[in-house]
Amino acid sequence: MEINKINQSINDSLTGHGAIMGSKTKKVLDYSCANKLCRICEGARSKGKDPIYHDCRQNHKGSSKSMEPEVGVRLFNDAPNYGVKYSVFIGDDGSSTIAKIHEVSYNVEKWSHSSHATRTLVSHLHKIKSEKNNLPGESVLSQKVIDYFQKCFSYCLTQNKGDPEKMRKHFFHKDLPNGKDLKGEHLKKNLTSLFTIYSSDIVIKKLVENASSQSNESLHSTVGSKVPKIRFYGGSETADQRIAAAVAQTNLGKQYLVDTLHCADIEPGQITEQE
Repeated sequence: MEINKINQSINDSLTGHGAIMGSKTKKVLDYSCANKLCRICEGARSKGKDPIYHDCRQNHKGSSKSMEPEVGVRLFNDAPNYGVKYSVFIGDDGSSTIAKIHEVSYNVEKWSHSSHATRTLVSHLHKIKSEKNNLPGESVLSQKVIDYFQKCFSYCLTQNKGDPEKMRKHFFHKDLPNGKDLKGEHLKKNLTSLFTIYSSDIVIKKLVENASSQSNESLHSTVGSKVPKIRFYGGSETADQRIAAAVAQTNLGKQYLVDTLHCADIEPGQITEQE
């Protein structure tokens, strides 16, 4: 099963969430929330009392930055309890989650997010451009050439999906902008070193499926509408319930609300049914 993982948390956040999304179905397969605070527990502690019985959702004691990888690993490790295993993780090679995914109790293959891979390549090209040790007469990477390499790389991923050998050969360009070749041994050495890495077996294996997690943005948007950052819902079960509503809407559309009301023997209003 191919999967994508998303999260929405910031380094000083008291709440966060993660979700497993199918890269083909674009549906949320599982999700989990992380909460660092419970207002009832905090209030009782400040008075030196035991908290009353309540639906406590506090489940994270680490840093806010650790929410993403911990939720991701938890979701992967929980999957066998439901009779499934996620065979592939699609994500940014530099993310903290992809670095921690090795802690999962079964083997998970890592694929690179195509958009992140493209941005990383462009970042490396700009780094080469910024070097000031070119010899006289050597070419300097112009923005036009960098944009050309970026376009060629995107075409390579799209046109050779599923074919590692064609993808490897496609990395080499034929014509540069204005029909002029680049000059200079130092520049040649840097570019050859960079594209040798991108055409290696390890990297090609991560790129060959041209994997994407764009469907995550839809869930991000829905969560943002139900848990706006200008308000704090993380002190109680409210945040988790709102995340659950966002997941239901992502998978079922707004019909989820009508179905939920019917299950609760509540007749939905006319406006609700129209939506």
